[in-house]
Amino acid sequence: MASFEDEIKSKAKKCKRQVRKSAALSSVASVVPVPGFDIAVDITLLMRMINEINRSFGLSKEQIDNLPPEDMKFMYQTIKSIGVELVGRMLTKDMILMALKRYGASISAKEVAKYAPFAGQTLSALISAALFIYIGNEHVNSCCDVLRAYEAEKKQESV
Repeated sequence: MASFEDEIKSKAKKCKRQVRKSAALSSVASVVPVPGFDIAVDITLLMRMINEINRSFGLSKEQIDNLPPEDMKFMYQTIKSIGVELVGRMLTKDMILMALKRYGASISAKEVAKYAPFAGQTLSALISAALFIYIGNEHVNSCCDVLRAYEAEKKQESV
């Protein structure tokens, strides 16, 4: 029988594989020399990826809202206490754009690099993939933190 921590690690490993797949798609889109195309693709991919990660951990808005009222309240308090923005919420393009703006220097470098000959497109793809992996893995880690904190608080409450 798997322990709680083993389950979290297993989910995290699966989600991080999905992050790498999304990063690969993002890097492919970043070499298309159409202004704004890669940002539109990144927003779509990020929304899908973050929603999938949340669902994998049982932390989508719908999943949390289906918990018993006391557990739902407790979960939202845990999420708020940890300070994660993209867990347990209905994601919008604006929320994803705000997350991307935190990494604005990387996005700007990616856009500028794209217009240099071959090496620039390669650099743009690498920046895109690295940015995607960083954001995705940070979100996976945040989900793990939320579940660990929730479990710890539930154990403390039952004592």
